[in-house]
Amino acid sequence: MANLSRNLAEIIATVAAQSVAMNAVPTIAVGRLGCFFAGIEDRTYGNPTDLPWGHDFGDGISRHPVQLYEAIAMALFLAAFVPMLRRAYRIATSAGFYLFVGVYAGQRFLWEFIKPYGTIIGPLNLFHLICLALLVYAWSCGKAELQHA
Repeated sequence: MANLSRNLAEIIATVAAQSVAMNAVPTIAVGRLGCFFAGIEDRTYGNPTDLPWGHDFGDGISRHPVQLYEAIAMALFLAAFVPMLRRAYRIATSAGFYLFVGVYAGQRFLWEFIKPYGTIIGPLNLFHLICLALLVYAWSCGKAELQHA
């Protein structure tokens, strides 16, 4: 009976974690589109750029549309994650939530280099440090979950 109880608890935890990941990803992507359309007042824009896809958010300066970069990254994650779930890949079924947290933190860490926020330690801003903490969390918990499964 204890085994059945533990298995049921694991199933519930897995479904809950996958649900969070599956709902958070499109929410983040749509939210970032909202940030993009909000313009310069939203303060989520990137540094000035000469790249052809740079966008003027209303201040006359062509900037990196980091909101779109993040929305695209989340859409790509979802496009990869859903087939992984359907094929029952262990990393998706057992550690899907931690995979999501790791991917989110990793892509956000990269985009922070092209945002105009003040740095705290070397080239890193506060969001870099938060993302590093999230990466450590995702790695350690995801690894533990995969070893337990």
